[in-house]
Amino acid sequence: MASPISLFRHTGPFRASAGYARRSASFSSSSSLIAPRNLSAWQAVSLTSTTYGSRPCRAYQSGQPKLAGDLDADLRFIAEELLLDDALVSQAQPFFIEQLHLRGRSLSKQKRHSDAAEVFRQVVELDPDDDYAHHYRAFNLDWIAEDQPTIEVEYQRAIDLNPRHPWWHSRWINYLITVGKTTDARIAFANATEALQEAMESHPEYVYRSLHSWVAALLLHRGQLDFARQVLDRVPQDVRGEHRGFVALGEKLAAMEEARRGRGVFPLSVPASQHWRKSPHLDFPPQVEGKDLRAWYPARVEAVSGQGITLIVGKPSENGSPPTYGRINLSNERFDAATLDERTADLRPKQFLELAFYGDEGVLKIR
Repeated sequence: MASPISLFRHTGPFRASAGYARRSASFSSSSSLIAPRNLSAWQAVSLTSTTYGSRPCRAYQSGQPKLAGDLDADLRFIAEELLLDDALVSQAQPFFIEQLHLRGRSLSKQKRHSDAAEVFRQVVELDPDDDYAHHYRAFNLDWIAEDQPTIEVEYQRAIDLNPRHPWWHSRWINYLITVGKTTDARIAFANATEALQEAMESHPEYVYRSLHSWVAALLLHRGQLDFARQVLDRVPQDVRGEHRGFVALGEKLAAMEEARRGRGVFPLSVPASQHWRKSPHLDFPPQVEGKDLRAWYPARVEAVSGQGITLIVGKPSENGSPPTYGRINLSNERFDAATLDERTADLRPKQFLELAFYGDEGVLKIR
């Protein structure tokens, strides 16, 4: 089975191709774009450095054969370490496409998004078919909310070049959601699931986490519950049940759907899977006046007035049926006699409470 990386990257790290050879031959010291100002300095800090010289690099230097994958991984590590050092980079500019990738990523991690976008613009000029550069040019411009037409063109160009990369889709969809283009976001999500169908079959968890979880999280943050429900419903139950992130998203969605119906009686801090347990979530005494705790119900303050309070109270379901909800009114005196904490003068609408009943008489306590 192919690895996720082999599925989602369409070229090798250094893009060894006829096009790359032509670009390499065209580099000269007259190019201010990427030519090193001090080539010897750059050589000194790349393969010949003893500070970063690991076994694959030493084998390369001595002419010993080495698997390209191992050497490439080592070069990536060296380049990332070096490109984080601005003082060093100021003496020697990178001249490989992959090194420009690393430079742009380093700048992005430093929150220098404008500079990162410029680096990726340079890469796009050198290689118009580089989906990574198109995407991260858009991504960095998106961070600073500059040049919306370019952002949209570059996000879409990356997808056109490499439609099997889930990140390219998820960030494009989230951009559309953020700028209020919900209809376009729905279309883009449908297109993404179609383009990634093969990858979802071979590497389901990777794709669902890279696409569905990010899109659903933003939709919940923005209160678009119906769209979020559609996204999460596309994730198989076994993936949703095994991954903590999907469990949390599902519980948040359930709580927000209840709140939208005006029936939210639990704070978001209580997971949906723990809503209707046998014992209260708050600390009630096991007995009151010698009477045992018999039942408890969650509630939310709907209104507070000088005459009393109105509560929305939930009752757990039986035989798998949905919970039921109702309103009760308590006078200020009745509430203050039952409360174990705040009195009516301290209550505010939307506050969450729990009601506990003791003994056959149903002695009420509230907190």
